[in-house]
Formats: sequence, C-alpha cells, structure tokens
Amino acid sequence: MRKRTIIFLVLLTLLLSGAAVYGYLVLFRNTGPTVTNNNTYRAVPVDAVLVQHFSRLSTLTAEVLAPGSYIERLFHPQAGTQAFLQELSSFMTVHHPGLLKAEALCSLHPSAKNSLATLFCISGALAQDPNWWEDFMDGIPIPYERHTYDGQTIYQAGGQGAGNQVYVSYVQDLLMLSSSRVVLESSLRHLARGASLADDPGFARIVEHTPASKPTRLFIPHQRIPALFAAYLGVPMQKYAEFVRTSAQWTVLDGFAGGHEVRVDGYSVFSSGAEHYFSTLLGQEPQKLMAPEILPAATVAGFFLGLSDPTAYLDAYGRYLEWHKKKRNMPDKERIEWFNLLYPTEISLSCVPYGAELQWIAVIHSRYIRQARIQFALLNKQEESKVMVNPLPGLLTGIFGPVFNLCQAGYYCYIGPYIIFGPENLLNRMLQANLSGNYHSLADAISQTPASSGIMNASNLTLFLQPATGLDQLKTLVDKRYAERLDAWGRYNAQITFLQFSSLEDRIYTHLSVYGDSLEISPLVPRQKEARMPDGARQDTLAREKPPYKVFNHLTREDNELFQTPWPECRLIMRDHTGKTLWEKTMEGPIQDRVVQLDFLKNDKLQMLFSIGNRLYLLDRLGRNVSPYPRAYATSILYGPFIFDPEGKKEYRILLVHQDNVLRCYDKSGSLYGGWNDFSLPGYLTGQPRYTMWDNTGLWVIYTEARTVFLSATGQVRGMTTRKECLDPQAEIRFSGPYELYGTTIEGKPLTIMLQ
Repeated sequence: MRKRTIIFLVLLTLLLSGAAVYGYLVLFRNTGPTVTNNNTYRAVPVDAVLVQHFSRLSTLTAEVLAPGSYIERLFHPQAGTQAFLQELSSFMTVHHPGLLKAEALCSLHPSAKNSLATLFCISGALAQDPNWWEDFMDGIPIPYERHTYDGQTIYQAGGQGAGNQVYVSYVQDLLMLSSSRVVLESSLRHLARGASLADDPGFARIVEHTPASKPTRLFIPHQRIPALFAAYLGVPMQKYAEFVRTSAQWTVLDGFAGGHEVRVDGYSVFSSGAEHYFSTLLGQEPQKLMAPEILPAATVAGFFLGLSDPTAYLDAYGRYLEWHKKKRNMPDKERIEWFNLLYPTEISLSCVPYGAELQWIAVIHSRYIRQARIQFALLNKQEESKVMVNPLPGLLTGIFGPVFNLCQAGYYCYIGPYIIFGPENLLNRMLQANLSGNYHSLADAISQTPASSGIMNASNLTLFLQPATGLDQLKTLVDKRYAERLDAWGRYNAQITFLQFSSLEDRIYTHLSVYGDSLEISPLVPRQKEARMPDGARQDTLAREKPPYKVFNHLTREDNELFQTPWPECRLIMRDHTGKTLWEKTMEGPIQDRVVQLDFLKNDKLQMLFSIGNRLYLLDRLGRNVSPYPRAYATSILYGPFIFDPEGKKEYRILLVHQDNVLRCYDKSGSLYGGWNDFSLPGYLTGQPRYTMWDNTGLWVIYTEARTVFLSATGQVRGMTTRKECLDPQAEIRFSGPYELYGTTIEGKPLTIMLQ
C-alpha cells in the first residue's frame, strides 16, 4: 500500500476516533439551575484548542474529574491540581455550598512543543461572603507561596516535584488555576486587556445562541484542531492541517450516552463568503445515504458527499480554493456538463479489505442510471454484468480533488443504481457476489444492530469508521507513535462511528453516532439511570397526530397541508389549499407527535414547531429554520410540543415529555424554563396537559392513567388525585379559590381538589 494512502487512512481514522472521544465529553447529566451569564469565558486565552463549559462546579469536581473517568484522562490534571481542586470542593461543601452551583470550565492550551496544559476557571459570582477566597487560602493544608504578575497575586501551591505544583489566582470574581504558570499568566493578561475568548466575534456568535450550558457543552475552534491532534499524536499534523483549520470557525456540541450508544449533536459556524470549506455545502439539500447499500460489510472507513446541485458545489469549492490561493486545474465546462448527466446524488470514497491489503473504491449513486450508462456508452463499449476498463480514470480526481487519487480507478462496473470504480479483482468479487445473491452489504451489517437508529438517513457529508474491522490492520502499517494512540482508542470499544454534516441555512448541523455492543464497559462518566416503568405499565395511549398536518398560511389566509414521506426518506412536503407543492425538505427522521404553530417573532407571522428524535425544530412558512432552532436535548422526545401562552404576550412556554418519562417546561427559545423542577410522570398520559390560572398564580394540570397531577408554574407538586379519581381530560376545570379546584372524574362525578 502506498505511503500516502496509509497516512490519509490514519488521519481519517484519528479524526473520527477523536470525534468519538469528544462524544463522550459532552454527556448530559442531571440539569442544574439556569446560568444567566457565561462569565468564565472572560479568562480563557484565545489560543484555546478546546473549551468545555459546565453549568455547575459540582459536575466538574464530582463527576468529570473523578479518578479513572475518561475526561480525567483527557484533561490530565496533575497531582497538584487534583489535590487543590479536592480541597476547594471540600471547603465549599462545608462552608459555602452555594458555590458548588457556580459555573466552571476547562480549556486546553498549547504549552511545550506538541503538548497541552489545562486551565480551570471557576466563577465566584455566587459567593455570599466576599472574603471566602482569603478564608480558604488561610486554612488550606497545602503549602504555597505568593508571587506578583501584572499587578495580580499568583499562588504557587504544592511541593517542588514535577506535577505537584499548581498556579492559582482569583481576580474579578474568577478563580483560575493551571499546572502551567505560562498558561495562567496568559489568562491574567487576556482578562486584564479585554482580549480573551469572550471577545472573539466567532465565539461570541455561538455563545449568543448557547447562553447557558445544560449541564455541559463542548466548544472546538477549527483553527486549533491541528494543535490538539499534534499533542495527542506526538507529531504535528502537516498535510491536512490547512484544510482542517479552514473547514469552519467553531463547532459546539452536546449529547448523551444511553445503552450501547453515544449520540452527539451540534452545529458549526463560519464566516460568510468562501473562506471556509463548509460554506461550499450551504444551499445543498441533504441527500439520502446510499453508499452503505453497496459497500461490503467489512468496509473500514470512508466518506460520502451528498449533493443536490453538483454545479453549485463545484463553483463554491472553486471559490474556496481561490480564496486560499491553491492552484488547481479545474475541469472544463464540457466535462462538468457530462458529469452532471450522470445525475449523481452521492459521491463516496471508501477503504475495503481485500485479501491481506486495504483497497479504495469510489462509488457514484445515480438518480437515473440508464442515462448514466448512456453517458459512458459514448466513450466505450458497455457490457452487462461485467467489469470494464474505465475510459476516464481521472474523472473524480479532476472534479473533486486529489483525495480520489487514493482509488485506483482503472476499472468500473454497474450494480443497480451505482457506478463503482476500483481495482479489477475487487470489483469482480463484488459484482459476482451481487449476481449470486450472496452479498452482505454495510447497510445489512448495520441494520442487524441498534446502531441504525442513531444514524441520520440524509446528510451532505458523512465520515464513517468501523474500528472493529480496521484498527488491527492499521497497527501493522503505521508509525509506532500512531499505533500507540490506536491502542489507546481501542479501549472505547466503539464498533461503528458516523460523523455527519448537513446544511442548515447559515450553519452546518453536526451529528455523531458511536455504537458498540460492549460500549458500557468503556471508561465513561457514569450514565444516568435508565427510567424503568412499573410492572404492568402500558404504553402511553395519548393519540399522536399523523400527517398530513393542517398548517395555517398567514400570507394567503388558507390552510396548507404538511406531508411527510415514510422512513427512511422522511421528506417534508408542503402543499397549499389547491394541492400545489410549495417546498420540500429532507429530515433525519419522522415527526414524533404533532405540529403546532406560534408567532415566535411577534410579527403576526406563524412558524411550525415539531420534534424529531431528540431535536425540536421551528420552520417558517418556506421551510427555513428559525434561529436558535433546531435544539437538541439529552433524551428523545416522546410527546409534544404542547404550547402555552399564559400571559398572552407571545412569551410561549413549551411542554415536552421525554423518552425517560420526564416532563419538562421550556421557554420559547427551547431553553429550560427558569426554576423548572423536572417531574417524572406517575404513568402514561391520557390527555393533553392544561395550564390554568387563579389571579397571577399558574397551575399545570397533567392527566395520567395513575392519577391527575397539579403542578405549580415551576413544576412543583401542589396536589394529585388517586387512581379512582382521575379527572376527565375533556371536562372543565375551574378554581373556587387559591387552594380549591373543581373538576369531573372519568366516571362523570364532580370532585373537589385541595391544593397545597
């Protein structure tokens, strides 16, 4: 195998494996109180290669940095840092428990050559006693010395041995500590001069849409990704560093672990224009994932590029290359027109084991394969069910770039709607296996595992890795320094990884799914306990709405209909009152329950709110996403959204019932409603929730088969009925006083409920 083939495969594997590790970094845990300001960002120098924000300090000290946890391995707090944080946590628990709810963050910064140092920042804004820091330092059992830097005091705590020292400073209600004095001094400089990460326009754009982490969120600056990988590989990333730096500006991620799977969702932002590669995907409709249907089950890795308009993509890609002054002979207009007549929806490049080697194949999926065959018939003789000499071996390289040089495209064949390029022997084996009906595809292999539910059916760019089939082979081929990292990642037991990117208006939606049947024995942060239904409990019987959904068009004042095609296509189709199709949009799954409308912008124009999986979408009448949606949550949405406008000011509240049977209330932007207390339903829903008021006091009424529950505006229980006295969801409810409520049971009997 050629050296550059090995290098590319290694880098692709490392990028995907690294993404899998990042997935573990962003597990959702029990939510804490809403954070109103992310002031810890003020202390982070702009050279950060990774930032992880926590809504409360206790998440960081009690869970994340627990000895042996995976994040503890990543951030590598040295002995002195670990001891200092333990003393700090113990002091706060006893003397200032309110500070355990303070926001905190970890960030990684370049230190010595190809190494990183961790900076920890903790907010002291919640401190009731302004002298808490002096009290802590006066009583700390760890010896320390004082130094002065830039007018601020730095405490050097710990012994003299390597790894025992930690440098700490408390300035402007921010506690900063690091095992690197250089990093801490840099933090103090940036804070004093107002030139920190919080002042970076690209980062500020993301924080504007994520003002509070619930409970943890990961920020990745693309400009710094090469430094991150250089630190973990021990050698700098060279050939692909520039591309990685210019793919986007920032990516923000959050996700959850459940069962044998980790799912991570987020988005990438970038400047307008042609500076970043992800801008080439804007305007492209996500395309159905097709290549796995034809790739062998043992495929090691690959990427799939789904394009609705190849010409627009190539024009944008040309502008991207021109922006970065990269010289490349783009194909002529005639070649592009010839290629477009293949009607491609997806172009892919994959690594497949063949014999004792790894080979590369390229695949084009065509919407109209007969027309594609006619195009090739103009160049050479076509033979049915045979592998043929490729008249254009440099076709994909010339159009999509030198990465396709990895594929020795001297031969090609047709299998169904696919045109496959690669080595003759490998194509012959694939073709014969298909003709004999004895072919096991990658899609077949994935469908036999629960992994398929976590993979988006449509995207613009998908990176795929199957470590179970490829890592062992790679170890014998690559540099020992790379092999050691592959060994380290092997303990995460990931079998199938999909990293997918899709165009969403002015940003790229990012989705990562990592599956492994032994993933639960990986060194992960402890998961949330799975919700268990009582014995004999039945499924929720509240009827789900089904397409077509009636949607009022505020422009024409007529009712439109929103259709959705069945899985796996899941395409939304909006039609007006005459049956004319107004727009279509491919989604990653079916709408979970209902479509409701609200005036989000308070301009008398209605938008559509609905849920798919663990995401909540808000679309305008033209099918465009309305910022800050879509929003991703830790668990899938079982029922909702239920929309309420208690004050009549279009400051909506949204109720969602999640897959773990927990009821949560969100504000109009999809963030957890301030002060809300999660409520676990005592049974399955029998009716839509209600919101009623007495004077200025609000009350939620939740109908379940076990009992009817009455919650305060913030989710605290104020009363409930017995099973025999469950209220009729269709009957009227009225207050007779601030603590007394009248209703009607399912049997039609009047009932008085006393509230707390």
